[in-house]
Amino acid sequence: MRDSHHVLQPALEALEPRLLLNAAPEIVSLELSASAIDENASVTLTTTFTDEDPGDTHFATIDWGDGTDVETIFFAVGTRDFSRDHQYLDDDPTGTASDPYTITVTINDGTDSDTDTVGVTVDNVAPAITGLSLDSPAIDENGTANLTIDFDDPGTMDAHTVQIDWGDGSAADVFAITVGERTFQAGHQYLDDGSGGAGSADYTISVSVTDDDTGSDSDSTTVTVNNVAPAITGLLLDFSVIDEDGSVNLSADFTDPGTLDEHTVEIDWGDGSAADV
Repeated sequence: MRDSHHVLQPALEALEPRLLLNAAPEIVSLELSASAIDENASVTLTTTFTDEDPGDTHFATIDWGDGTDVETIFFAVGTRDFSRDHQYLDDDPTGTASDPYTITVTINDGTDSDTDTVGVTVDNVAPAITGLSLDSPAIDENGTANLTIDFDDPGTMDAHTVQIDWGDGSAADVFAITVGERTFQAGHQYLDDGSGGAGSADYTISVSVTDDDTGSDSDSTTVTVNNVAPAITGLLLDFSVIDEDGSVNLSADFTDPGTLDEHTVEIDWGDGSAADV
């Protein structure tokens, strides 16, 4: 006789439940199109991963490390690699010529996941002055020179400071520029031609534009300031007729836009005597 116990044992073992463990995905490589880029440029990230379960579906999350929203990507069954582009608008934080960012990638199959990181450096690009233009290349003393400054900077989030040395010994002007602005205008009054009697003088206007990450550019232009001659506006005698051996008093009025000019008055009384100065 056959032992029924031995006949039924294999069949019973086949019916016992078995625990099937999920195979986690594994990131094989993270590759960047460049390890360093300029601000406002883009980098391409290529990711390759494996998974022993051919029927698994996957999704990836990418934290680009610059404070932007984490990106989530869903894949079709069988996908094992992908590429994504990301633009870094600025090398934040401010005050440095370059900044490193850590890109964090996670691959998830719904049960298990794998995470890896790769780094990219974002370099600041210095602003570049593209134009300095005056509303007039020459002005009269006590007039105002109006200067327009144009500059470029690919860092769309950079803040800029403009410094202008007007070349006449006055303190330099410093202006904070609104983020995103690339044109700035400023005016300066030249009180005197400062020519020392030459009739006109040239002043060199020096301009520097500096971004918030230590980048800067400088340029200069020249304005000519002309002297304006004084104009006598009135002569008045206290008496129009006097006796011989008498005296006459003369009052003279004049104007001059040169507020810093010094003046000399010479009077020839017309009687052959030496002129008074």
